[in-house]
Amino acid sequence: MASCIQERIVAWVKTKLEELVTSEDLVAVERPARGGMPTRPRHRLAVLYQDNPERIEGTHGALYWIQPLMIAIYVRPADGSTDAVDTAVNDLRATVEKQLMADPTCGGLAHTATIREPFGFLQGDAFEGTIVNLDVQFGTLESDPFTQV
Repeated sequence: MASCIQERIVAWVKTKLEELVTSEDLVAVERPARGGMPTRPRHRLAVLYQDNPERIEGTHGALYWIQPLMIAIYVRPADGSTDAVDTAVNDLRATVEKQLMADPTCGGLAHTATIREPFGFLQGDAFEGTIVNLDVQFGTLESDPFTQV
């Protein structure tokens, strides 16, 4: 069965992030199976979350949406590291943003994608990280969310 346009966009984003695993910038990319948590946070793990889409003005017969996506990137420097953790966070965030913005149409599935302000997080004593926020604008037929407009 074919996926709806919304799911195809999220799958495209995950695939682009997985290319960073191949280049060894990230160790893995996950979408939560349930509960919103990754299986196990680890250094350079990216977790792709999707929020509820926001409907925006459209034309007769079409629905237009902004799909917010959040990519949480976990960072845990080695215990003996004296490097600033912010350096790793900044570099990983910039790498992910560059990868996603290389094609702001998400492989032709979206009208445009834009990066919003990132924000950092702390998880327990071991992990820090950043959230890359991506808004993807797309459209579908009003009567068919599997057909792009």
